[in-house]
Amino acid sequence: MIHNGEVGDGKWLKIFTKIVKVAELHSSIRYEKSEDVVSGTKYKKYIVRELCSYRWPTESVVNLANMFKDIKLESDEIDSVLLKLLDQLHTIDPQQLPPYVYQLLGLSSSCGKVEIALLGVLKHFVSLDEKLAEEEHSMNIDSENSLNMSVTSTNELRSVEGTVLLYISNTVRQNHALGKGLMKILKSAKETLSHEVMSPFFIALGLVLAQDSRYNEETQTLVRLIINKSCQDRHKMQKSKWLQEVTKFPPNVKDILLKVVKNCRNGWEYVLSGILDLGFNLMSCYGPKPGAFGRCMEREIAKSHSPRQECCDIGLTLLAATFKTHHITRKDIIQRVIDQIQSSSDMPAYHFIRLLKEIIKTYPYAFQQSINQLKALLEEMYMMHPYNAHKLLPAIMPLVKNNGALRDSLLVVLRKLLSSRDVNCRISAATGFLLVVQNFPLSEITSLSQISSQSTQSIFSTASTVSSQGRKVNNELLCLEVLQTLSQHCFTQQAEVKIIIYRNLAEVVATNPRLTPYILDYLLNHLNTRLYYEESEDIIPPFKLSKCIATSADKSVLAEPFAALLSTIHLCVYKLRTNLNEEEFEEILDNEVVENIHGIFRSLTQRMCKCELEDFLLEKDSDFSMTTKVGQRNYFTVGLVLSLYNVLIEHNFCFCNFNCENAEGILTLHSCVKRIQDFIQSTKSTELTSKLFNENQHQPVVLLHVSNLVYSLFFDDSMEGDAIDLLRRNDNFIKHFIHTMHNLLIFTKDHGYFPGIGGKRLNKKEMLSCMARVGKSTLHKFMMEKNDPCQSPVTLLCLECFHLTFLYVGTWHPDHMIQFTSDVISRDDEVSQPDQHNITMLLKRFQRLVTTYTAPDNSPLSATHRKVVAELTNLISTLVTTATNLNLSSTIEEAAKWTRKICADQKIDDTNSVKRIVHLVLQTNNLCSTNVDSIFYNICSDLRNELGSIEQSDESQSETKFRIVTETNVSVTYLLVVVGHLDSVMQDMSWLISDMKGRLGNNGSKRKDVDPDDDDEVNEERRFFVSGSLCGRITKIAMGLLDLAQTSATGAANLEQFVQAFTTFFTFLNIFSKFYIWIYSQGIGHIPSSFEKLCKFVNSDLLQYVYSFIMHVESTQSERLGTAKAKKDEMNVTSDKKLRETKGVAKLIYSIEQHEKNLALLGRRAKVDLMRHHRLTTTRDFRIMNDVIRRSRDEEEADKDSEVDENEEPTNKRPCLQ
Repeated sequence: MIHNGEVGDGKWLKIFTKIVKVAELHSSIRYEKSEDVVSGTKYKKYIVRELCSYRWPTESVVNLANMFKDIKLESDEIDSVLLKLLDQLHTIDPQQLPPYVYQLLGLSSSCGKVEIALLGVLKHFVSLDEKLAEEEHSMNIDSENSLNMSVTSTNELRSVEGTVLLYISNTVRQNHALGKGLMKILKSAKETLSHEVMSPFFIALGLVLAQDSRYNEETQTLVRLIINKSCQDRHKMQKSKWLQEVTKFPPNVKDILLKVVKNCRNGWEYVLSGILDLGFNLMSCYGPKPGAFGRCMEREIAKSHSPRQECCDIGLTLLAATFKTHHITRKDIIQRVIDQIQSSSDMPAYHFIRLLKEIIKTYPYAFQQSINQLKALLEEMYMMHPYNAHKLLPAIMPLVKNNGALRDSLLVVLRKLLSSRDVNCRISAATGFLLVVQNFPLSEITSLSQISSQSTQSIFSTASTVSSQGRKVNNELLCLEVLQTLSQHCFTQQAEVKIIIYRNLAEVVATNPRLTPYILDYLLNHLNTRLYYEESEDIIPPFKLSKCIATSADKSVLAEPFAALLSTIHLCVYKLRTNLNEEEFEEILDNEVVENIHGIFRSLTQRMCKCELEDFLLEKDSDFSMTTKVGQRNYFTVGLVLSLYNVLIEHNFCFCNFNCENAEGILTLHSCVKRIQDFIQSTKSTELTSKLFNENQHQPVVLLHVSNLVYSLFFDDSMEGDAIDLLRRNDNFIKHFIHTMHNLLIFTKDHGYFPGIGGKRLNKKEMLSCMARVGKSTLHKFMMEKNDPCQSPVTLLCLECFHLTFLYVGTWHPDHMIQFTSDVISRDDEVSQPDQHNITMLLKRFQRLVTTYTAPDNSPLSATHRKVVAELTNLISTLVTTATNLNLSSTIEEAAKWTRKICADQKIDDTNSVKRIVHLVLQTNNLCSTNVDSIFYNICSDLRNELGSIEQSDESQSETKFRIVTETNVSVTYLLVVVGHLDSVMQDMSWLISDMKGRLGNNGSKRKDVDPDDDDEVNEERRFFVSGSLCGRITKIAMGLLDLAQTSATGAANLEQFVQAFTTFFTFLNIFSKFYIWIYSQGIGHIPSSFEKLCKFVNSDLLQYVYSFIMHVESTQSERLGTAKAKKDEMNVTSDKKLRETKGVAKLIYSIEQHEKNLALLGRRAKVDLMRHHRLTTTRDFRIMNDVIRRSRDEEEADKDSEVDENEEPTNKRPCLQ
């Protein structure tokens, strides 16, 4: 009936299984149509074999699969049945797959073959997905019927997969064998990352298993490690062209996870809880970590292109996509994000706050039921690190604007923080109040007298009441009361709190311009009532130091950042004038106030120009130690005066009608700054030259003004006149200004924001605009002075400033790199269209400069030229990295070609430049070419030619391939680059071997249990291709090391690098040999002929010279230590050096011995004599030499004979014990 396809409803199969059981019990049964008699067991095998050979009706496969559960099967029968059942997966309708898979897994679990069944099911669903994708791609999407058919088939397949996942989820709770089988597949998947593993269905399968409490933690860890390994593998392969040719890129795990989220809308709902756990697990494990000793970072860490950061971003994207797609998960995600922020009181929580910010920005209505949780989070803000609090407040501000209850709660919390003893809490309170003022713009003017009799709490309550009634909130009352609170409480706080207020008030003016009169009134009143400004023109200095620097019984502290206050005042006026037209400006701000401010600055400029050091109680022998009260006062005085001069220079250039008088005033102010800087140098105080002091004195500087000044000085040709020419002709002023700009850019690149007033509140667009102006101006200045950089003191600084702007954008805003490059290259100040070719143009420009500077006509290089060439090489390396991130393959290839040409043609006498260029040629060629090993070989060969051979009789001299390698520029740092490249290459090859081992192990285990896969021959060919490529590359590297082994290197550091290179090479050979030993133990292959040739070359050619090199190292070391022993005071140092230097040699000897041991073992397994070309030396311990021992023994015996003949031992002495 089965053979004829007449199974029907399958009820008779129960009778059939009973008949088979009864037949098995008989001792003898006759075959049908035959006279042969067999036992019942053999007859059952015959029946099973016949059943598996028939073609099963499609509608009856489920019943037939269920039938085998009632038949007791032997091991060989299980394999046949399981293979038949897996083959039937391709024949049945998708709607029948869930019950069929349920029967298949039940049978395989009872037989102990659950892994094979799961892999077969997994492979089948992957093939269905691929087939569906191909059909959708081939369909005409313009056809409505085709589109509807495609959507229907996709939904049907997802529903079937969801049902299978549900069956597996329910079965795992009852069938422990199925759970164990899934766990084994997950563990092996971490090593292979095969096509079946990196699929949405497999990830969903792992997340379903994670819902079982027995496997939850381990399964989540395994899935997380799979994601991390995928990111690491992609990251590694992007850096090596060779790896891209010998192996495939793993699939993009981010796209796979997003498909899982999408599929949850079509029957995969059981996976949602696992997705949430996975997302938070990724963010927690791979997010920013605390600093040293568990301290929270004082600044946000730049997002790097590392696998860890990519995993964290994947977790954030996964949760955001789930929040957007599945409403049922929103409440849970909000609660868990808030819990994570609450529990991160002393840990960085930037990534969770970023997720919260994105959710609030996109779906603010989803928080209507979570307001109480946000209130609880705000009440615990006093326990947060300030940086976490500063990130949290802007994130929740959209909710604060639309929810009166949350606004009231926030204001109450901020008032409590303002009264806290902790200065960090007060800083957070000041930041929060200013954010409130920025986000509640005024519609009309309200006088201060209207709110003078109202309390803060009543105003807050009134605002929320009005909001709850649906009418417009009285923002005027709220903003003015907040400003009054700040003026009453914050202007009497520490300097740290005041600086936070000054930094953000200008941003308040930009977003809420109608508050400008009140803000300026508070600031000017604070300036005058505190007597920081002396109105009398005869008083010098024009401010009271005693009010700015407070002195107590045991210490002095900065009480008032006077320069920051002045900078805020004129920046508020500038922001208002920039954002409004003249009519609106005059309507808001009286002209009398503006004239008063200009008068204050004019008076300050005139009197500060007349000040001497003695006016600030500073003398050359003054104490600047931070451990004494007087030293602290002098330290703060110098910083205060310097920052004040910088603010006055800014004001005279940016806020006045710039003329010759202002230019002369700027130069006079600069001469005062120069005098103070010379004074600092003469004191030789480490406190005044520290990085902290330089950062503090730049606190009042404004990025917008600095960028305008550098643009006017270096680029703006339209700004002509005697005034600007006075500044341009003054080299000391230009040098001081560009040096200040350089320090500011270093801080900005490291921290992500500008250190001056308003710098932390600049948005991305403003920051990038300022950086583009600075980059364009400094690049233009450098190109103008490039022909003779020695004549200009700022050429190198301009180049470094441009490089810093490039690094800032690449580190903090990599997505805007193309636009930034286009803006820098453009000739005008307008925003240009982004174009990738601009990066290539910029790269070629710097390449031409390096070629020009290193030409023979310019040899030898001056000190300035050397620094410029080194910086240009660093800049080219940065551009190559940028091109790599943007996948500009043609640009990288051109850069690699240029690096090879300059190494071959140019002879550079600067060690630092040579080191950077050699690193660049290895880096670029590794990215885009497979001939990097030839370059490595040429470098090693040239090293031998330049340094000479160990054997003096060796006259083999080959032609130098790279002229850049000379005896004079070979240094330890140069060798570090070469050895570092070798170590990187060996790591890539070790990774490839590990990847091959994982894939072969997975395929081998499948072949042992079921029929081989159809693509086994393809896998075998690929393995031999990879093995051949590996052996060829190792042979090329070994040829380079052969030259290094014959090189006569001197110096302990140089010899140590050579020994490290050999150790790295033989350590890798051990890994390679163990891989083939494992191949033979698994019975899945044999060694290729290329490996035998490699062993022949290493054993016969390389090893003997490595032995000689070790002898050379030890003899050189003995000579050096023997010279040192002559000095008695260096005995201890000599002993330490000896122990340190012999450690590398011992590691090398051990790695060689392990290589010989593994090679001998592999030869026995392969039945090939791999040691036949290996020549054992008679001096294997590298310390005992046969000829030296023989000569020493002869001399010793001769001495003993002469001693016996000439000196007879006295009888009254005891004989010596032998």
